[in-house]
Amino acid sequence: MPHFLVISHDNPGMLEVRKREREAHLAHVKTGGDGVLRVLVGSPLGRETMNGTWMVVEAESEDKVHAFNAADPYDRAGLFASREILPIHAAFDPSRVIAEDQV
Repeated sequence: MPHFLVISHDNPGMLEVRKREREAHLAHVKTGGDGVLRVLVGSPLGRETMNGTWMVVEAESEDKVHAFNAADPYDRAGLFASREILPIHAAFDPSRVIAEDQV
């Protein structure tokens, strides 16, 4: 199954929207959605405050990633100014949990 890096940047002044929609966004990410098998890892962007999101997604196709993101409560609330979806070649076993290797 293909993997994609999704990088989204917030519109300026949207921190309150991000906070308001956060729980709905996390619930959406956990469901996967049509064609998105799973979100392997994700995190907010920003040092001082959250101002974007990045995720590594396993999905059937890039079109499925676009549809998954379009249904995201963050996207529907107008949070993001831009989004980039990059196909990546995962040079790792996504089922492996790195922390277990370091015990």
